[in-house]
Amino acid sequence: MSSAPDQALAPVTALDASGRSFVAFARWASALIVMLSHLRGVTFVGWGELPPALQNPGVRAFYAATAFYHEAVVVFFVLSGFLIAGPNLDRVKIHSFSPKSYGVDRFTRIYVTAFPALLLTLAADWIGRNLLPGAGFYDGTNGLVAERVAGGVQHDTLLDLVRNLLMLQPVHAPMLGANPPLWSLSYEVWFYVWFGIIAYALQAKRRSAPLVIALATLGLLLFHWTALFYVAIWCFGALAYQWSGWPRSITLALLAVSLCFALSLSGRAAAAVPNVPLKWSDLPLGLAFAWLLALMKRRSYRVWMNSERFHQALSNFSYSLYVIHYPLLLCFVSLFATLGHVMQIKRGLVPDATGVTIYALTAASTFLSAFIFSRIFEARTGAARRWLKSRI
Repeated sequence: MSSAPDQALAPVTALDASGRSFVAFARWASALIVMLSHLRGVTFVGWGELPPALQNPGVRAFYAATAFYHEAVVVFFVLSGFLIAGPNLDRVKIHSFSPKSYGVDRFTRIYVTAFPALLLTLAADWIGRNLLPGAGFYDGTNGLVAERVAGGVQHDTLLDLVRNLLMLQPVHAPMLGANPPLWSLSYEVWFYVWFGIIAYALQAKRRSAPLVIALATLGLLLFHWTALFYVAIWCFGALAYQWSGWPRSITLALLAVSLCFALSLSGRAAAAVPNVPLKWSDLPLGLAFAWLLALMKRRSYRVWMNSERFHQALSNFSYSLYVIHYPLLLCFVSLFATLGHVMQIKRGLVPDATGVTIYALTAASTFLSAFIFSRIFEARTGAARRWLKSRI
């Protein structure tokens, strides 16, 4: 990679093509890792259950590469803080932060995609339960998903839909149907609310600002104490955007991220919180990735500049892929296993010709479905935003 020395660590505010490209890459790559990792979890048995003949370097590399779904969510949180809090803190500094504009932007970004995604979850679950029951995902007889979807797919009533629209999952309401990844979406929304209140208080510069900030933070705590853990990681992203005092070695930053990913594989859970995965290693991982992000913001690399369109095209449906992939995975695995009369899917497959075929077909079908879904809904976010702003 070739770096432009004149721009090294320059305290620029806006991202250049290189920075935009790297952020876009991180977004779509994280979403893809989550999808492929979850797919492995609902298709293949664990590493220890593989026959010795399949415990080869290639399969080992595949299992290792698809073990970072939780770490990818940590990266998402850092990216969100970087993209949302970072630029809006700039607006606070020059007194141009608009609570109305911020609220509309965040509302449309979430719900233009989330509402149809929740409806799609219900539809996919209905199809799977009534037309594709053979894999055992929907009645609780499939051992691979017993921990994630205990007792089979449940919580698909109108009340469950409303509570998920209000972003009360997973602490104050169960995740809707077969969609466990929705846990992080609610955290994201409450971080938006928390930051909006804080940004308004900071811009107003009133004596009550510390009290307002304290009450907003207390609100996060009342949602759940783990929200404070993850909002700290979210704030690392804002720090990456705002602060130029990070150590300047890109090599050390990459090494730190790699080391944190490795530590995460053996990282112990920070707490036994139902439906909220939490590791103490998330904090150093978030900080290490924020460090890398800060350097990528302030340097230009030709390889990233030349690939911006490619990465942007894939990142444009990363949100859609994240919020709909799990119910689609269960549906497609059930479909292809049923069509192929692969009855052992209930116990889990091994990565032989049959297993790899089902895995590849499901991955491609889910990826394509997410793209189509995004063109119908996520791509309309800008139009919905303009329409709503013109009317309030």
